[in-house]
Amino acid sequence: MTDSPHPPSLRRGQWLRRIVVFLAVMLAVYWGLVWYVSSARVQRTFARRMTAGFGRPVEVSKFTISILEGPRLVANYVTVSEDPRFGREHFLRAERLTASVRWTALLRGRLEFDSVSFTRPSLNLVRNADGSWNLESWLPRPTPAGTAAAAPEAASMRQTRFTRINIDTGRINFKRDVDKHPFAFTDVNGFVERDADGHWHVDLESSVTRAAVTVQQPGTLRLFGSIGSAGSRWQPAALQLTWQQASLSDALRLARGWDYGVRGDFELNVIASVPPPSPSSATWSFKGDLRLRDVHRWNFPQLASDPDLNLAVEARWTPQRARVEFAKILLDAPNSGVRARGFLQWAKPEDSRFSVLSTGVSLNDLLDWYRAFHDGVAPDLRIEGNAGLDAELDGWPVAVRQATLASDRAEINLSSLDVPVHVGRAILRWTPAKIEIQPVQFTLAPAAAPGARPPRARKFQLSFSGESRFPSAGAAQSRSEGWSAANFSLSLAGQTDRFQDFLSLSRAFGRPLDGGWAIDGPAIIGVAWSGKFSPFAVDSQGSVHFVGTRLLPPFLNQPIFLTDAQFAWAPAPTSAARPAFTALARPGERRLTVYNSEAFGSRWTGKISSLNRGPWEFSLAADRVELAAINQWMNPASGTGGQGLFQRLLNQVTTRRGTPAYEEQLGRFRARGSVAVEQFVFAPVTLRKFRGTLELEGRKLSLTDARGDFYGGTAGGSLRAGLTAEPKYEVQAKFDSVSLAALCAATLTMRSLFSGTASGELSLTTQGAAREDLLQTLDGQGTFEVRDAQYRGLDLVDSATAGAARRGVSNFRTATAQLRIAAQKLEFEELLLNGTSARWEAEGSLDFVRQLDLRLLYIASPPDASFHLTGPLAAPQLARIPAKKP
Repeated sequence: MTDSPHPPSLRRGQWLRRIVVFLAVMLAVYWGLVWYVSSARVQRTFARRMTAGFGRPVEVSKFTISILEGPRLVANYVTVSEDPRFGREHFLRAERLTASVRWTALLRGRLEFDSVSFTRPSLNLVRNADGSWNLESWLPRPTPAGTAAAAPEAASMRQTRFTRINIDTGRINFKRDVDKHPFAFTDVNGFVERDADGHWHVDLESSVTRAAVTVQQPGTLRLFGSIGSAGSRWQPAALQLTWQQASLSDALRLARGWDYGVRGDFELNVIASVPPPSPSSATWSFKGDLRLRDVHRWNFPQLASDPDLNLAVEARWTPQRARVEFAKILLDAPNSGVRARGFLQWAKPEDSRFSVLSTGVSLNDLLDWYRAFHDGVAPDLRIEGNAGLDAELDGWPVAVRQATLASDRAEINLSSLDVPVHVGRAILRWTPAKIEIQPVQFTLAPAAAPGARPPRARKFQLSFSGESRFPSAGAAQSRSEGWSAANFSLSLAGQTDRFQDFLSLSRAFGRPLDGGWAIDGPAIIGVAWSGKFSPFAVDSQGSVHFVGTRLLPPFLNQPIFLTDAQFAWAPAPTSAARPAFTALARPGERRLTVYNSEAFGSRWTGKISSLNRGPWEFSLAADRVELAAINQWMNPASGTGGQGLFQRLLNQVTTRRGTPAYEEQLGRFRARGSVAVEQFVFAPVTLRKFRGTLELEGRKLSLTDARGDFYGGTAGGSLRAGLTAEPKYEVQAKFDSVSLAALCAATLTMRSLFSGTASGELSLTTQGAAREDLLQTLDGQGTFEVRDAQYRGLDLVDSATAGAARRGVSNFRTATAQLRIAAQKLEFEELLLNGTSARWEAEGSLDFVRQLDLRLLYIASPPDASFHLTGPLAAPQLARIPAKKP
């Protein structure tokens, strides 16, 4: 093996020199190009060529050269002016334009582009009144085959039109004449490329935005495929548009500009194609799929039952005929399917036709949509059954020529009901004149035992009807005016032995009618709703007749039995509702008529009513009311957690309805009326023929003009109460000519102890929810006078003479006292006992367990004597108080 004539170090040095020379040459060329491009003459030349390339005036801040990705011409801060036919705003603006230049052509004095790249461009797409787009005049038109070559200058200008456009973080705005559309495409990335046949290949991705609308998940739009040139009316074409990873709420905000309160996921896929241009009119073909997932109301959590919906459309569009033919419209839900076909012709919208046919509309799918937008629907509520739909639609906006929705049978299943609710055959018919639902039977009947007689069914009957009369002023006008003039009515009638089943159903559908009250037993129901569609308004009227129904409010220990009572209501006089129940309630009135009911151990009659949502008025009467029974109903009992009436009332406010809206309603509550009780017993005494006026104003209660017969005399007064967390009471009482003998006869421990005729006044205040609190905080004062008084527990004169207590009778012409009530005692500030031959003055107290502590001054003849009276009222002890030594 022979040695190389050149050593390795020499070969490496040669290669290094070659590289240095090459870099020096390239650097010299680059700086030469930079110097060449930076010259004012070349800058003006490039600007002219750019203007020729765009076909419109172009302003460039500066041209430079970039060689990092091959020699490229860079234009900074480019503004392309608009065609005057489309306005004065710029057509295109970009921070930078990078163009791939054919340098061989440049050396021959021509500027030819292979491709251009825009960085942060902003493009305004404008369509004027004649339907032309500003983009059409800018895109190059291919030279038809067999056509003579264009003039050199024109050919040069066409050659400057680029064949590929790259976009980086762009924005596309849309305008119609001078009006800018609120939505735009942002973050546009991709390319548009023209092939040798003049077809454009597109692959663009972007987000969507709308002015003054904030979105969080707008998703990504992608348009890809190919399309013909503007000269061939964009034919042939094969494009696909996808919109993915978007929220339904943001899609609606972008489309309509406001939030409809709907949440869910949204996907859209549209394929459009048209064959190569032909002498006959070209027809576009469309296929589209719209997918909605987990649709629900904005303030609801996402649930597994949230509905899904797919809409698939296949259509053909003939632009020359202004007509779209829908070969297939398929609406799919998990257990439902609706098919439609027809055509839309906007040149003559009244000629448009659609037909809809389906045999499988799941009622449970409809329930899922209802549950997704209505609060309180029971999660275990299900409706088993299907409905068939047959409809003919016409015109635009679409109107119903005829439609029928029918279901043979269905079952409503709910865990709180022991058996399902059977729904009979239901038919809805819709014509241009009216909408009608034939009577539907709802039956809740337990299955009969083998060989036994079938149990009686509990039925409800539901009917719905509506009308829409259209004026004769044209189809479009008649539709809008017809809906404004259309009325509808809905009625519900039936009877049941278990009203609680009806309440369970209403509660399961998120429309509770009980307000937390337990109601069970028979009832007869009749309700009618009437209203109009546009603007939507509805009034209701009806009655519920309770016949032996049990009612238990949450703040009572025992139920109220509505043996015979009826609640009825009617709309306001200005309502358009049909007067179906005018005999039961006046227009605008809500009325509860009590014919015979039991509450608080008494039988009640009377009525409670409210007119035009005003204050409630009532007139109630009872045969006998016992305070002990009221305490038994209202005071703490087992299962109430030791809470009294007011604690439970307040608990209902703060836990079940604890909202400012409820407090506001409670503050607006007004009620006033009369109460009559034949015997009002607060053991051991009884007030007969009690009458009074009761008024409720929010949490304030007042009883005025109260009066009654009280043991041979009369008693009356007033009561004011503030029903807050710590209830407060004020009592003003006055009694006259009351027989003490009859009053004491009602008490075993005081029977025959006193006699005489008493009159006087009392003023009391107390607070608290429990009886113990009321007694501890009781405070007040009063005066009384007794004529021909007798006290049979002690002979005061004999006892004073003997110096010790002597059983017997004390007689007084009059007895007067001023007292104060505090600390569970009666404090006698001034007690005067006037006898036939002597007079007594006393001070001291008598507590609530009838223990005496009195100091008596016996005034008969000098000297006066002082005594101390102590012990039980029925058998007191008397002790003389020694006189003080001088």
